[in-house]
Amino acid sequence: SDDENCTIYITPYGGGNKTRFLGMDNGLVGAAYTIAFDWIGRNLFIGNRLASNIEAIKVDGKVKYRTVVLVNDGNRTSVSKPKQIALDPTNGKIFWIDEGGYGVPTKVAMANMDGSNPMILEETVQFPEAITLDIEKRMVYYSSQHPPEVVSIDYDGNNKKTILTEQNGISKPRGLGVLESRLYFMDPVYEKIVRVDLPNGDNPKTIMDNEPDLKNMIIYKKRSMLQHPCMMNNGGCEHICIPYDNGARVCACGMGYKKDNEVSCNPYKTFAVVSQLDMTRGYSLKDASEAMVPITGAGHHILHVDILYRESWIYWVEYNRGHWNGIFRIRPNGTELQGIIKDGIGSNGIRGIAIDWVAGNMYFTNVFPHENYVEVSWLDGTHRKIIVKTTNDAPRELAVNPIKRLLYWIDYGQYPRIGKCYLDGSNWTPVVTSGISNPRDLTVDMLTHDVYWVDSKLDMIQKISYNGGNRQVIRRNLANPMAIAVHLTDIYWVDRNLLTVFKATKFPGNNTLPEKVRTNLQKLRDITIYDINNQPTDDNNPCLRLGNGGCDQLCFSFPPESNQKP
Repeated sequence: SDDENCTIYITPYGGGNKTRFLGMDNGLVGAAYTIAFDWIGRNLFIGNRLASNIEAIKVDGKVKYRTVVLVNDGNRTSVSKPKQIALDPTNGKIFWIDEGGYGVPTKVAMANMDGSNPMILEETVQFPEAITLDIEKRMVYYSSQHPPEVVSIDYDGNNKKTILTEQNGISKPRGLGVLESRLYFMDPVYEKIVRVDLPNGDNPKTIMDNEPDLKNMIIYKKRSMLQHPCMMNNGGCEHICIPYDNGARVCACGMGYKKDNEVSCNPYKTFAVVSQLDMTRGYSLKDASEAMVPITGAGHHILHVDILYRESWIYWVEYNRGHWNGIFRIRPNGTELQGIIKDGIGSNGIRGIAIDWVAGNMYFTNVFPHENYVEVSWLDGTHRKIIVKTTNDAPRELAVNPIKRLLYWIDYGQYPRIGKCYLDGSNWTPVVTSGISNPRDLTVDMLTHDVYWVDSKLDMIQKISYNGGNRQVIRRNLANPMAIAVHLTDIYWVDRNLLTVFKATKFPGNNTLPEKVRTNLQKLRDITIYDINNQPTDDNNPCLRLGNGGCDQLCFSFPPESNQKP
């Protein structure tokens, strides 16, 4: 059924209850299409045609660490639409048949199980159906549909030999398996399961006939258990032990972690959190890896993301009719999902979020048909309070500067503008009222305290100083910028029409082409940078003294020039 698509189950050999191993809500981008088990490293390999990748998932232990071993990097040897995978962990090899696309040829290919050293074994194949291995003889068997045939080839891509053709009464051979010098296969068109002798395909014997709806099969047999480093104490690896060439092993780190040395793993300290309406992912700014477990699954409509660096939280805002409506948070490693604002939400949804990491408050805009609220609560959603209630203005996106003790927001009213106020919502004053058309997002540069915003109608990025002066244009002629973030000396923005995350210097007067950080991302919506520099502490903040400033509930501190006590 539909709700079981993309889900992997486990069940005991002798029958019994099935349990879910991995589903959409485990942060799988795309859908699992083919699986193969590595019995030496005890990892499940998953081929994913939507995400164009192959992942390995550790099956033991409380945390199912996942790592992507092969992606579509545009090379001919990479993965596009994996149809089936086969593993030889004793030699540390992965084999797969690929239907090709996106610049990748249809092929039979092989790589080391950590994804290194990929090579094409055969690329004249047109419609590959299935693949299996004879590990002892180091042979690969694969089948195709047009023309219908079963072919053998060795691990080096040599000694290719056609074993069965249409004359052998086959049409769509699949479910290949080798056992004791015999090849087994099924053919759903002929509705039968057959075995033939190797190496030439002689003496065909029909094992089952007139079996409708044949899908796939696997031979249950004892597998060779060598002495292998992965079988002792997980090979010394902190997360994932992957069998490698010549009986060696490679340690890999789960998604959201990077290798510290050969065996140990640490969480990423810096990455971009990017939302695409139906998912949120974390991208390393230094390489191609995913720096957090993606937030995926059915029914997401993610408008905004924010972070709390010191406590490792990712926050996001959903606008939906179903379960996903309100504000949620999760750890970068995909654990401890919490819904923190679930009730009292206007029919037009929550439309902005800003985390005050110093005082420990969360600001959000809540939109009703005839009224707009700016609300504040603790970071876990408790002690919630409305600080601005307006019918004339339309506050949406928010940004907070806890050091200068100011809150900024974009007003989507009849005359768009950007305003600022104190952290308790008082003293609201407009700072940008002209030369602004469709502001989509704003952010604070915590190194200079400047405020940056993107305007998707004027197609510009502009900035002002924290008090509203010194306005400057940073970039012009953008396609459809939706959101912006600042990190050190750079700005990052997402462009929905170009499907791309861009990066450029934050200083004005630079017209060099922006760098593409990630591309081909549909429905881009928001970006923020997870990094300690974006959330510096302030030891002078009164709300940090006496434990929460001596307050039972919400604590607000004011700019020194306001002459107000917290």
